Amino acid sequence: MSLVATCPSCGTVFSMVREQLEASGGQVRCGHCMSVFDASASNTDMTQEAVLASECQPTLSFVQQAQKQAFWAKKYVRIGLAVTAFLLILLLALQLLRSAQERSWQIAPSLQPVAQKLCTLWTCSTPVRLQIDGWRIENSNFQKEGENAFRLTIQLKNISPVSLLIPQLELSLIDVNDAILLRRAIKITAEQSLSREEERIYYFLITPKPNVQNSIVGYRLVLFYP
Repeated sequence: MSLVATCPSCGTVFSMVREQLEASGGQVRCGHCMSVFDASASNTDMTQEAVLASECQPTLSFVQQAQKQAFWAKKYVRIGLAVTAFLLILLLALQLLRSAQERSWQIAPSLQPVAQKLCTLWTCSTPVRLQIDGWRIENSNFQKEGENAFRLTIQLKNISPVSLLIPQLELSLIDVNDAILLRRAIKITAEQSLSREEERIYYFLITPKPNVQNSIVGYRLVLFYP
């Protein structure tokens, strides 16, 4: 049966059941003024009219706490929380993989198919880095090719642990006084990038002006990103 208890501090009337009152030893906290009082000394049985009237009154704090605990203990609530937590963890993992996908599959090539599939789902593209110190010209050669041309040969290697965007090449032809006779920027290849530890040999045909050709005694090569 429902009981009525009145807070002696603020006069607020509460409804409760006898089992709840017995469980707390009669001590309750007013949900309105937060005062603690002995409800067992002043509770009375409720009539039907009193029950209806008390439905508009605040609920005792220990009842509110019990209701909250009962809500979070429900099976469907716990399942919902577990599913939400799993999806958030999965989303975080995908985001981390997306930001580091290029390094991950370069260091562990077996991850490449997985990374590419995830990248397709995210509608992203595999990134390549701009790292000029990740390149090394292993070998180069500049020699006469016919009457009015020279052939430049370079062996370029990516020495970094990840794929790199292929840089451009600046060629400077110099005379005996180390003065620059000709300077030219050359796009090395139409390829976008080279994988880690990958190396290629490239050939270029250079045709300086006739008045420059006889003065050429050396050359310099510089890699750069535009």
